[in-house]
Amino acid sequence: LTFSFSSIFFYARGMKDENTHKILELMKKKYRWQEKDGQVYTDYLSKEVNEDKIIKAFDREKGIISYQDVQIEFIVVSTETKAIRNIAEVTDDNGEDIDSTPDNNIPEEDDQDYEELIPTIYDLALRKFITKINDKVITSRVPMVSIEEDGELSYNSPKDPLTVTNKSVIVYTIRTYNEGTASAWVEEVRDTIPDGLVFLPEHEINQKYGWKLYDENGNETEDVSKAKQVKTRYLSQEESKARGENNELKPFDKEAGVSSTNPDYRDVEVAFVVDQSKMGINDKKIINIAEITDDNGDDIDSTPDNNNPDEDDQDYEEVELKYFDLSLVKYVTQVIVNENGVVRKIDTGHTGLENPEPVVKVELNKKILDKTQVTYIYRIRVTNEGEIEGYAKEIKDRIPVGLEFYTEDNPGWKISEDGIVTTDLLKDTLLKPGESAEVTIVLRWKNEANNLGLKVNTAEISKDENEYNTPDIDSTPDNNIDGEDDQDTAPVVLSVSTGASSTYIVLIITVMTIMATGCYSIKKFVLDK
Repeated sequence: LTFSFSSIFFYARGMKDENTHKILELMKKKYRWQEKDGQVYTDYLSKEVNEDKIIKAFDREKGIISYQDVQIEFIVVSTETKAIRNIAEVTDDNGEDIDSTPDNNIPEEDDQDYEELIPTIYDLALRKFITKINDKVITSRVPMVSIEEDGELSYNSPKDPLTVTNKSVIVYTIRTYNEGTASAWVEEVRDTIPDGLVFLPEHEINQKYGWKLYDENGNETEDVSKAKQVKTRYLSQEESKARGENNELKPFDKEAGVSSTNPDYRDVEVAFVVDQSKMGINDKKIINIAEITDDNGDDIDSTPDNNNPDEDDQDYEEVELKYFDLSLVKYVTQVIVNENGVVRKIDTGHTGLENPEPVVKVELNKKILDKTQVTYIYRIRVTNEGEIEGYAKEIKDRIPVGLEFYTEDNPGWKISEDGIVTTDLLKDTLLKPGESAEVTIVLRWKNEANNLGLKVNTAEISKDENEYNTPDIDSTPDNNIDGEDDQDTAPVVLSVSTGASSTYIVLIITVMTIMATGCYSIKKFVLDK
């Protein structure tokens, strides 16, 4: 007896192919195979069943050996890549075989033979990782593939949440690997859309990979607001061939070891934008999941589209929503008055925490006004009120008419344009959440008899920076908009003393000051509250 494969009918566990079932049933009926005691037998070649199947005697003169065939099919259910030996034997004949005894299971006798096969294993795996946030390329999340002691593949990739902010654009890479010994196609991949992420249909990446949107009922939609998941068949056999590409994943060669091409893999990408308005007020973390939803085989350890987090055809990425927020306050710490050589230093006691900041009032002697110098020392404090560390790369100060800037008074400051000066003294000072840093600016009063009254000096953060290129949550640098917390003012008032009438003059100036700073006070009391 000689046993050989004339054809291979592969039937995978879980497949519901009616044609395959029919083939199996037809083969069984045709060759009369019956099961008994865990073995199968057929009398198909017997005289009683097929008299014409007689095996003629060996013709020694012509060297012709007569034979008859039967076929049998089995379903491969092994999950191991080791050889399976299948043995066939003549269990009954109608004569006295010269060198074999039927049904004695002795492998040395020639009425018995075997065939061996090594099953191929179908096994896909999926990993998801972030590769870009806004303009920042992320390389630290790419999986590092290795073989464990038990021979299984592992994918080492950090899963700690990355920091994002409102309106951040995130690009995810979804990588599918072939861990098995059979070639494979990834027919479809799905990515869920959690609260806080919005799909970008016009993004070039999403256009390239042909993502389609589906609502909560699984129906395709073009309405982004209704989309709960997106799917792509970019790697499928049909679409790959239509583009002239071959995205069939080659089998994993364990003996060759891990390399850049072993295990074989393919990538798709998807882009979303963070939309904080889609999240709960206390929500911070955003987790979205990708899964293989269709393949062309029977995966050994995963079932497509079943949303089982313990299977390796599914993976997730996580981001944490944080915000960037630098604030600025400006206040007068000291006034130095030099009246004809007599110097008075007036400490205001202000800390910048006053709301609103009291107006700093200075009364001058009218009789020696032309021999008087007034110097104001301002403190500018920048505080990180957000959750992301960052820098105040530049501070701008707008000098009111009537006050003057002198370079020798202000190391680290420079004139930007008429009436405006800037400093980058804090450009290398990293402000972590809750931390503050200060700079000082000194301005002099321009000595003129009619240069009295209210002087309001304004400072603003004109450039900021953080590693995520995230804009300030409630301010825009260098836009000179009162009410934003990266800008603040410090009011001062100059008046003169004229003896008995000084009280009256001071009262008038005070009323004018209140009127002039009315909007400022409203801003401090109402907007800043």
